[in-house]
Amino acid sequence: MSEPEYRGLLSSAWGTVGELFQALHQNAWDEKLDASKKPRGFWYHQELNIFRTEDDTRGFDINKSELSEVAARYLQLPEIQTNRLDWIFLDSIVLSEFEAFARDMLNTRAGTGMNWAAAFAGRSELKYYGFSFLFWIIGVTLAYALPIVTVYYLATKGHRTGAIVLFSIWALFTLWKLVTYPFRFRARRKARKLLQHLFNLYRALGENTISPTQWRKMLDTATGDGVVLDGAVFTIIDRAIARDATAFIPA
Repeated sequence: MSEPEYRGLLSSAWGTVGELFQALHQNAWDEKLDASKKPRGFWYHQELNIFRTEDDTRGFDINKSELSEVAARYLQLPEIQTNRLDWIFLDSIVLSEFEAFARDMLNTRAGTGMNWAAAFAGRSELKYYGFSFLFWIIGVTLAYALPIVTVYYLATKGHRTGAIVLFSIWALFTLWKLVTYPFRFRARRKARKLLQHLFNLYRALGENTISPTQWRKMLDTATGDGVVLDGAVFTIIDRAIARDATAFIPA
């Protein structure tokens, strides 16, 4: 390789690494940023916690679209690809997808309704379970106890028509909930399954030595069940397998 070619390659590598850092730390150059939220290093494997998604005190702030663009440019430069950079892309892409999916699953109950406990609890796991119990009590009261008591009150006070109308509305609402429950149950069960796939993929990336072939099988199983990941993930792991199908060492 000639000196101009070497310099060009070095410039490309430096630029790609810089763009990757920016995609992983969107707020790195914010002068008003609290010291506790500033980057603590280029990238570390994170502990998964569904209640800490979007928690910038961990020292990173991933921009998914920018990360995807940088990964695409990185794959166009096979000369600068290393196990370490491959791992950073895999680790950060899977983490960002896990957190986005987990956040949506928690806030919307896998698309089956608003989770008020999550809305009020913030990032506190203790508050979440406390509010979950509180809202469950409120829900049971409003959905069952209050209507039945009201119907009984109307009936005993001579408002028979009102009692019948209210009971009919309550019965239809209860029937609708019973009929649609299987659909909500299946949606939540599928969401938990997909989240478990993402959790397993990310946990495997935390090992000192990774079997790229086994990880690819896990990836195939996950995508077969409905997990969606950036296409760069497949290309990176396939190239890692082509280099060494038995061991992928991030360090």
